[in-house]
Amino acid sequence: MSTLKVLSEDKGQTLILRFAGSIDEDAALDKVKVSAAKSIIMDVGDVETINSCGGREWVKWIRNVDPDVKLEFINCSSVFLDYANMIEGFVPKNGVIESFNVPYYCESCDHLSLRMFQSIDIRNQKGVIPETTPCDKCKKEAEIDVIV
Repeated sequence: MSTLKVLSEDKGQTLILRFAGSIDEDAALDKVKVSAAKSIIMDVGDVETINSCGGREWVKWIRNVDPDVKLEFINCSSVFLDYANMIEGFVPKNGVIESFNVPYYCESCDHLSLRMFQSIDIRNQKGVIPETTPCDKCKKEAEIDVIV
C-alpha cells in the first residue's frame, strides 16, 4: 500500500497540490483531480521515494493535465529532481521547476542538510549553488551531495 498523500487546496484559478510520501505502483494518482484550474502549484518537497512503477504512473497521470495549464513545481526534493532528469515528460513542457532543495553532507558529524534554491536566482545568475555550506548540526563544512 502506497504512503503517498496528496492535499489539495483550491484557490479559485489556482490549485495547490501538496505531495508527501512515496510515489510507487500503489499511489492512486488517478484519484487526484486537477479541476478546471488555470494554474497548478505542485509542492513535492515531501516526496521521499519514487520507484520505476511510480515514475511511470506519474507520467501517465501528468499527461492528462491540460497543456494550457501552467504547472509550477516547488520545494523539489532531490529524488523528484532525479526522476525529472531521467524521465522524459516527468515535468511536462508546460511545467516549470520554481524551487528545489540541494543536499549537503557533513563528514564530521554524518549529517545531511538541505538548502533551498529559487530557480529564478540561478537563471539570473544572482545565485550560485555553493559547493560547501555550514552544517546545520555541527557548523563545520558540509559538501554538496550531488553530481554537478
